[in-house]
Amino acid sequence: MKPTLILLILLTTLACRQNTNQQQFSQFINGYYNEGFESFSNLLADSITIKDGDYMMTYSKQAFKIFFQWDSAFNMKHELLDFTVGQSSVDYTESLASVRFQFLQDTALVTKKRVHFKDQKITMLEVVKNLNADWKKWIARRYSLVNWVNVHHPELNGFIYDMTPQGAEQYKKAIALIEKEYK
Repeated sequence: MKPTLILLILLTTLACRQNTNQQQFSQFINGYYNEGFESFSNLLADSITIKDGDYMMTYSKQAFKIFFQWDSAFNMKHELLDFTVGQSSVDYTESLASVRFQFLQDTALVTKKRVHFKDQKITMLEVVKNLNADWKKWIARRYSLVNWVNVHHPELNGFIYDMTPQGAEQYKKAIALIEKEYK
């Protein structure tokens, strides 16, 4: 009877943890794309790491808020395509459409991602795989945009590295200006 009781307790604990992860994931996604930083900031650990391939950056909560403001400035249209809840993470597939993605690759960006939890807090946002990224097109368009801005609108120089709300506004302005020029 003891092994059965221990197994039951372990399964119940696992189910509760997965349920908590799913609830926190839902609150995070809804807050990130619909409600704003304050609606999910309580779910974040003191530091949050973003991992995308070889790129890895760890942010304090305040620095992550600035990153969020930059990302949000592009007015993402988010569609959750699939998700799987694990013991310490949630894997999901999403489609993100924005002015930036439309310019860089002509379509929404579809990615597989993972949200990592530790002590019921989000500690890492990981891009597991970009499913439809055309990196050759992306890099060529990014390069041509930066070079065009350097020549025609030097007041916007550096926008590509400015991960603040102001940098995002300059990025959108650069896209609008080059699109107007070549229409």
